[in-house]
Amino acid sequence: MTTLSVAHLGPTGYREGLALQESLVRARAAGRTGDWLLYPDHPPVLTVGRSGSRESLRTDPETLGRLGIEIFEVARGGDFTWHGPGQLVGYVICDLPERGRDLRRF
Repeated sequence: MTTLSVAHLGPTGYREGLALQESLVRARAAGRTGDWLLYPDHPPVLTVGRSGSRESLRTDPETLGRLGIEIFEVARGGDFTWHGPGQLVGYVICDLPERGRDLRRF
């Protein structure tokens, strides 16, 4: 059985959190680490998945920028998702083939 390491990251910018996730994904794929569950506390940010569209925004990106809200394109499905202070967000990094490659069952 693989150990799941859990880390509450506290305040973490989205860019920094994403870099940490990508680093752990590479380490996990190379067998240099076990599974992880990360809990960051992001400042206001919108992420947009592959099927997202700028037309979904109710305001322009410039206004969001003035409000300190960043927009990040991410490698997932879906449209826009808001993340912000106080919101519980968890990112799992694991070897899914060890679990039968069944994401829904996992």
